[in-house]
Amino acid sequence: MLVTAHHLFGPDGGLSAQVKWSDLPSVVSAARCHQMTGPGRVLSAGPPLPVPNARIYSEEGPASDVAVFPLKDDKTPALELGSGTPPLKETVWLAARVAGGEAPDKLLHRATLVSVNQQWIEFAYDNPKLDLTATSGAPIVDGDGRVVGINIGAKVVGKKLVGVAQSAAVVRGAIDRALAAAARRGVATDSSSRHR
Repeated sequence: MLVTAHHLFGPDGGLSAQVKWSDLPSVVSAARCHQMTGPGRVLSAGPPLPVPNARIYSEEGPASDVAVFPLKDDKTPALELGSGTPPLKETVWLAARVAGGEAPDKLLHRATLVSVNQQWIEFAYDNPKLDLTATSGAPIVDGDGRVVGINIGAKVVGKKLVGVAQSAAVVRGAIDRALAAAARRGVATDSSSRHR
């Protein structure tokens, strides 16, 4: 599965209005992305699986800012989705290219967990000068390369840049809801690797 932030399908992604979770398959027919490393392989996914009750991060209610696209090639190397809640003070990394504050070819940006619960994780970046524009939906990984969250944004707290991500538990729940809804509609998906 290709997993990203649902809020990207709205003003944050350049659209005039936010697309509702139920309307996403009628608005988006597919997704393409490039691997961050290697020979520039293009990955194709889609159409998206509606995630029941997905909502943008600023809406009231439980965290569910998740969009899910089945990859067309099930042999694509993937990151594994972590299980459980990572401990405070654990080192994590944002896996993304940033818009500024760091070399454009640097892909991992170190941070330390400062707040953790079942829905959200927050982490203080080592480099408070990072420009995190366009990193929503990027994975937050632990020292073993498992995804512990999906990046949603950041805030400045004193002199620190603190990232905010939905937890792996939120992502796992969104994938499971999307697959269950697809099964009820008779949509074929490969659920064997759903948490990778």
